[in-house]
Amino acid sequence: SSLIQADVGVQASAKIISRVREAFADRTAGEDLVAFVKQEMKALLEDPRPGALTFSRTKPTVILVAGVNGSGK
Repeated sequence: SSLIQADVGVQASAKIISRVREAFADRTAGEDLVAFVKQEMKALLEDPRPGALTFSRTKPTVILVAGVNGSGK
């Protein structure tokens, strides 16, 4: 819920929650939990994503950003 409210995204949140359940299945989550979630979020940002931006070898490169107002484009 907190991840969704922080606009992390449904798929990323599900992946992080799954990893937390795996890592903390045999113990209680204390202060290590926040550090673990931060680490997982960084790892998700480092993974190459399908549809990642590619730049033209010749200029110009055009990038279209579309979304509703207030969505944080």
